[in-house]
Amino acid sequence: MQVSLSYWFLRGRGLYGNRMRSLLVLKDSSSLLLRQHGLDTSGAYQYFVLRAQKIALSHGYEIINWEETFNDFGSKLSRKTVVHNWLGGGVAEKVVAAGLRCIVSNQDKWYLDHLDAPWEGFYMNEPLTNITNHQQQKLILGGEVCMWGEHIDASDIEQTIWPRAAAAAEKAKRHKAYREYTKRLKPQKKEKDQKETTSP
Repeated sequence: MQVSLSYWFLRGRGLYGNRMRSLLVLKDSSSLLLRQHGLDTSGAYQYFVLRAQKIALSHGYEIINWEETFNDFGSKLSRKTVVHNWLGGGVAEKVVAAGLRCIVSNQDKWYLDHLDAPWEGFYMNEPLTNITNHQQQKLILGGEVCMWGEHIDASDIEQTIWPRAAAAAEKAKRHKAYREYTKRLKPQKKEKDQKETTSP
């Protein structure tokens, strides 16, 4: 499969809910525009996402949206949409069943800033859970681990990321042999430990 380098991540999450409602209520001109077009805040959110998709596609970009857009109005998304599954399980199988592509990054399994999540859990996370159809499996483009910076700084970033990111990378490559991975992990851990003890 050839991977395009021209993806445009349109997000599509933070606009909805209280933020968008307060923005639209505060702006009289926005409220008037919504009333003229018969839209409520949900309709405005959908209009914005779909309009942004059209613009990005017209410039030749591949498009990625967070899963909320699929959950709220998936049947209206462009068939070229890649859905970024981050909230949890069960969404990826619905996305590929709808014929859309998906990146798996469920926060309860592959978010590095969840400091209580051990590397074993990262490895045991299966992006293809409940997706048995071979053609639908091909629609899972891979996985992504996410590192948000609220809980880390330069003093702990390496041990926060490794070896958990390596475990997720192994799983994304479809290595299934857990015991083999633990053997491959030992030299990496030894090298990391040596660097830490020899660092000034």
